[in-house]
Amino acid sequence: MVKNSLQEDDEESVRTEEVDELTEKVISVAADLNDGKDLPQVNIEVYTPSTEEGKDEEEKVPAEMNRRQSNRKRKHDALNDYINGAEFDSSEDGEDAVDGMRKINRQFQGVMLAEKYTEDVNVDGWIMSEKLDGVRCIWNGKTMKTRNNNTFYPPPFFAKNFPDEILDGELFLERGEFSKTISIVRKQQAHDGWKDIKFLVFDGPELGGNFKTRLRKLSKIFKGNKSEFVELHKHEVCKDKDHLDEEMERVIALKGEGMMVRDPKSYYEYRRSDKMLKVKKAYDAEAVVIKKIKGTGRCSNMMGAILCRNNDGIEFKVGSGFTDADRRNPPKMGSIITYKYYEVTKSGKPRFPIYLRPYAGM
Repeated sequence: MVKNSLQEDDEESVRTEEVDELTEKVISVAADLNDGKDLPQVNIEVYTPSTEEGKDEEEKVPAEMNRRQSNRKRKHDALNDYINGAEFDSSEDGEDAVDGMRKINRQFQGVMLAEKYTEDVNVDGWIMSEKLDGVRCIWNGKTMKTRNNNTFYPPPFFAKNFPDEILDGELFLERGEFSKTISIVRKQQAHDGWKDIKFLVFDGPELGGNFKTRLRKLSKIFKGNKSEFVELHKHEVCKDKDHLDEEMERVIALKGEGMMVRDPKSYYEYRRSDKMLKVKKAYDAEAVVIKKIKGTGRCSNMMGAILCRNNDGIEFKVGSGFTDADRRNPPKMGSIITYKYYEVTKSGKPRFPIYLRPYAGM
């Protein structure tokens, strides 16, 4: 059954059963002592295996390794089946019916934000999905909100058949079209541009349970989905780092942003969390413009770079990523920009910062 295949490890379960049996024997002996009974006589023999028997044990090692690999694959496949809604006996899993989990309190609490992935984090068995180049959105059952609790204004047809659940996801057009997505969804008047947008859902903050369980409930909710504008984002169990690297390369080749990995045992947190990690070739962040620097050479009559200060108080220059139009009309002092960078130096400065766009403020 699915429940048994989702236990921590078959081998660990066997060891636990052996310990339990031994514990029961010890308790039984202790009870006999309390009753004044004599202890049973125990004969102890020292056994030394022969050379031939030693060879037999060596031959068992590859078989044992194959068994462990098979168990690992079975557990991986079972977890994939679970989060994607494969049929199972819910009474065995102890899961409450989805209808009983609906949240009455729809007060906005914020969103769960990701930390950056580093090589030293073991994500074997975590749940991964493509990182979307879209705009974060919370559906509260009636309206759509930005991550900062501002309101989106989609036309009535867009959210007509959305589920009656609090949903966390992104408004997405297609890979590499973030600016176009922003131009569509930020307008306060309903318009037909929304017909090209999809709301891709990756969590249900108030569904209860850990991430694995919430995905399971979302898969049930989206069975028979009647809307063409909302769907559950695809998730897969990460086998190991090589598997993550393969998916990362596939997504980058398709001009995607990267990957997200989540701890299947994690609960929804209304803050930045190390239980949700973003895996990117490059990272983006925001900074305040504090000074404009005059250009040289070809850019002698334009802005050459800007001096910025990020959220950590680190000051640095951004001199690439600007078009000539940007350089003739550079970001104003005090405004916020979004920039891209590749890791940070030991002093905390972003390495190779590249200007992307004015901060959308959504």
